Amino acid sequence: MKKQVTALLCLSLLVLPACNAGPEATSSSEPALTSEAAPQAMPIEYSDSGYAEAPVQADADMYAMDTVMHFRVYGRDKAQAGKAIEDAFAEIKRLDALMSTNQKQSELAVLNRTGTTTLSKDNAYLLKRAMEINDQTDGHFNIAVYPLVKAWGFTTQKYNVPSEETLTKLLPLTEVKDVHFDEKSGKVTLAKKNMGLDFGGIAKGYASQRLMDIFKEDGIPGGLVTLGGNTQLYRNKPAAILPVGCKTRKTSKITSALSVAAMKPSSPAGPTSASLNVTAKNTTTSSIRPPAPRQTIPCLPPPSSAKTAPPPMPSPPP
Repeated sequence: MKKQVTALLCLSLLVLPACNAGPEATSSSEPALTSEAAPQAMPIEYSDSGYAEAPVQADADMYAMDTVMHFRVYGRDKAQAGKAIEDAFAEIKRLDALMSTNQKQSELAVLNRTGTTTLSKDNAYLLKRAMEINDQTDGHFNIAVYPLVKAWGFTTQKYNVPSEETLTKLLPLTEVKDVHFDEKSGKVTLAKKNMGLDFGGIAKGYASQRLMDIFKEDGIPGGLVTLGGNTQLYRNKPAAILPVGCKTRKTSKITSALSVAAMKPSSPAGPTSASLNVTAKNTTTSSIRPPAPRQTIPCLPPPSSAKTAPPPMPSPPP
């Protein structure tokens, strides 16, 4: 039984860690939802990119959605690059406030507490998409695992191995068929008491796509974001996409490919287990062990015989 539940949690939370944030006050009737810090953004650092077409490089880190995030933007000037990162900060904070299961006033927290609510456009889109993926995977991708996530202590960081009796009691509360969603009105109702939803397996992928939309609106020449295990690149035209870290290679032409390498979790100091040359793509890594460092190798040429890229995921709502 425990192995089955562990597999269910891993499949549902594989792509992205849970979307957790802000600390909550403790009351006698309801325990604190989380002990984690609220979203925090670090100062933006500016440097010379070495490219005439996009001379300013801006870097910044942020802690949100229960993970460390990194933003890199290339701009025509400091004002453009700085605005793009500030806009990214604001969007992550907005989405975290909507999708966190640990902030009392977020839509998901209200739904999990009361059993019903009306979702915003962002959450309605995610719920619809998650239910489609649940159907396509014969139920293996499951956003209704929140009762199990909570029982294992992931929401409070007070980790616990539930008993067989507890798991047997909770499993009937994790069926997506009991999530009733009216797409037209955005109203969602959970059919059983103590059910709950968790967008941890899809939220950061959605967030990274929203940041790509913001970068486009801001008109930056190129950039990338890393949200935990998710790394997504913006732009892929040879004259516009920007590689990482090429400060010593002075050229007006910007290379089109970025090499992302993943280290083996068992030997973080050893050889890489995989390396991809990517442009304007999203790469995701996940491990059941402590995350190993990933290396970004700049300025590699695109592969000589690149295969046709798969069709992109549907764009989120504006």
